[in-house]
Amino acid sequence: MKRLFINSSGDIGIGEEPEPRIDSYEVLIKVKACSICGGDIKIYKSVREKIREIDTPFPLKGHEWSGEIVEVGSKITDFKIGDRVARCFANYCGFCINCRLGMPNFCIGIEHEEHSGGFAEFVKFYIPPSGGRGLYKIPEGISYEEAALAEPGTCAIGAVLKANVNPGDFVAVIGLGGLGQLITQRLSAYGGYTIGIDINENKLARASKWCKYVINSSLEDPVEKVKEITQGVGADIVFEVVGIETTWIQAIEMLRMGGRLIMVGVFTEPTKRFVLDRIFRKNITIIPSKGPSPLITPQGEPLIWRDLRDGIIKPSLIYDVFPVERANEAFYKQAYGDVAKGVIKFD
Repeated sequence: MKRLFINSSGDIGIGEEPEPRIDSYEVLIKVKACSICGGDIKIYKSVREKIREIDTPFPLKGHEWSGEIVEVGSKITDFKIGDRVARCFANYCGFCINCRLGMPNFCIGIEHEEHSGGFAEFVKFYIPPSGGRGLYKIPEGISYEEAALAEPGTCAIGAVLKANVNPGDFVAVIGLGGLGQLITQRLSAYGGYTIGIDINENKLARASKWCKYVINSSLEDPVEKVKEITQGVGADIVFEVVGIETTWIQAIEMLRMGGRLIMVGVFTEPTKRFVLDRIFRKNITIIPSKGPSPLITPQGEPLIWRDLRDGIIKPSLIYDVFPVERANEAFYKQAYGDVAKGVIKFD
């Protein structure tokens, strides 16, 4: 089957690998769409910019996908061939220490590999016999492309819920890639004043549909602009969705006294300028928001399906669709161009 690979030059190409074989607790899915995560872009840029050296092409996994079930294991009762499905979040056992502490997105109780990766023609998915699963049927009226954003959409919902936004709050979102765009959309339901911040005019234009204010931080100081908007007080809440030192410092400085910083971007590089004393003296609360928690309605469906049906989250206004043959272009434009969220279409 076809699988996306990245080579030593950082180019994305199509390779071949064996089609997955399923066991009794797995289903096989023909992938229809797989969106590009910010984590995928970090891998792509690290190889392309020679930060990470590889000798031979290696496969890209992809975890934001949707498709149609073409085979079911002998122990599977909740799904059948022909079901339209998407990965909404990770499987969880419900019994390990992290699950018991209310952090099922950090589950350590399921050792079986969850899925084989969606940047391929086929993906297999493990349905745990106990605990919770992350695979759900796609409701009517939601396309495969929209459903491919169920996982990052769930990340966005979870981050906003953690922020405890109140009507009238000034909320800044630094970084308007796919996840930042989804966060601004979700915030629009809370009655606050959202401030979108990025260096890309196209991404700012997209976010302006949901943001009260947008700031191009390559043209003006975002900290000073936020203080101007808030009459010198500062933002009540800041979502940092980039994960670099510069934007972290900006986030801390634009917050008001006692403000809340929601840590969404993955910050992996050592810092030289990040001063903890500023957090202490401004009494800032930092709230990490990593990965999608299993947010399920009382009716038993993922909350993201309700948001999509109600038009709170509108992925089609965020993503650009690329056929698999143009995957390299999709990665490049999301990493360095105007694309906020690329979706690779396999069918």
